[in-house]
Amino acid sequence: MPQGVRVQIPPSLLGPHDNAPGWPDPISERYRSIKEKKLDIETRELEDRQVELTVNVPAERVERAMHTAARSLSKKTRLKGFRPGKAPYQVVLSHFGEDVVFEEALDNLTQEMYRAAIDEAEVDPFAPGALEEIVSRDPLVLRYSIPLAPEVNLGEYKAIRIPFEPASIEESDVEQSMDELLERRAIIEPKEGTVEPDDLVIVDIRAELLDPVEDEEAVLFDRKGMELVASEDVEWPMPGIADVLVGMSAGDKKEVEHTFDAEYPIESLHERRARFTIACQDIKTRSLPAWDDELAQSMGEFETVEALREQLRDNLQAQADRNVEAEYSAKIVEEMVEAATITYPPVLLESEIDQMLAEFEQQLTAQHLTLEDYIKIQQTSIEAIRSDFEPQARDRLDRGLALGQLVEDEQLDVTDEDMEAHLEKIAKAWNGDPEDVRKAFENKTSRRQLELDLLTEKAMQFLIATAKGEDPHAVPEPEEDEESEESADTVEDDAGHADASPAEEQVSDEDD
Repeated sequence: MPQGVRVQIPPSLLGPHDNAPGWPDPISERYRSIKEKKLDIETRELEDRQVELTVNVPAERVERAMHTAARSLSKKTRLKGFRPGKAPYQVVLSHFGEDVVFEEALDNLTQEMYRAAIDEAEVDPFAPGALEEIVSRDPLVLRYSIPLAPEVNLGEYKAIRIPFEPASIEESDVEQSMDELLERRAIIEPKEGTVEPDDLVIVDIRAELLDPVEDEEAVLFDRKGMELVASEDVEWPMPGIADVLVGMSAGDKKEVEHTFDAEYPIESLHERRARFTIACQDIKTRSLPAWDDELAQSMGEFETVEALREQLRDNLQAQADRNVEAEYSAKIVEEMVEAATITYPPVLLESEIDQMLAEFEQQLTAQHLTLEDYIKIQQTSIEAIRSDFEPQARDRLDRGLALGQLVEDEQLDVTDEDMEAHLEKIAKAWNGDPEDVRKAFENKTSRRQLELDLLTEKAMQFLIATAKGEDPHAVPEPEEDEESEESADTVEDDAGHADASPAEEQVSDEDD
């Protein structure tokens, strides 16, 4: 499944206003009185799935709203000679001024007129509308923009055919995974003397820009007690750091200058110079144990090294299969979107960008950074980040809406049995109690997200079968569980861990 893409449910599958949060409270008597009287409304459809309503507000309604606002203001401010809320209208108007009373009246009035206008104009909002303009005050004329539901025409998606090439792995991939597992069992021991290649070095590092611009923070970072391996493969915090570390002793300090080239991951640092102050605190050696059956047994339910190797080979093949299928799925969806006609209101794009920004903040948190840190390091702004996200957000939205329309057109659904089976898989992957997992997904939001994930999976399965020339409505045979896959230490794919390294998918608790 393309990363970040989830079915966008078509409006026809939702209940009334399920996708339009933020409505006012149930209709008041004041609103009912507006509805009973015909309004003077000009309706204009816009190109981007929006409709514009220009509403002439009846003078008597403005007057009534002004009196209501005056009472509200008099309750908040004690006027001399009158109890709270009892001052006459003209006294309040004189005390506060007509403009203040009008502004107080406007908030409730615009909401009431909005509700009355969309009902009378028979407009079905996809999300809450917005007051775009007060065209005039006397008479009061309000202009609203109302987002409408997306329109999706998929075209001939059933005619899509794409050749499928199964995944394959090399024996060198298996050996690399074995090496990765062995690295996790490296024996670390204290060392006297100087740093040699592949030693583990504990250092304090401070990095400062030598040419900061005005108002720019010169210190890039200041870390204490960092562990670095003196290896040529290590390129953080700067390429060639191993050459600096080799030869140092505990207690030594070095200052080196470095110019970041165009290959450095942080673009804002390209062609800029920085000074690195490195203090060596401690040195340790790293040695790798030799493979034997006992070591393999300590890594999980394996009798021999060969059994471990076979499990890694299976995991690698499964990961390769997932990658190939993800690429294949992305191609199919791309072709479907290209053949489709998709239009939607701007509010939907902004919502998608909001979602991407929230996901980005979570990624930064995992790196012990905040969004403010990132903005500072990259010398950017939230507006620039949102602008950068827009193309990808459009792509995700197009794909999600296309999949959502496919769900509707093909009448795909998620049954209670589907949900239960998926929760069982999650429980198995988490090595948890199925009942605890069910409770974790009891709330409406979690259930809805799980349902959308399953609908997306069904839509993708339908497209894959169609593109391969198979029957998309055929019911797949249930997968048989193998004993080797039932180890308590095995992490299954369906728990959302498809990105885990195959070398880490089956390890013992002792490794963790």
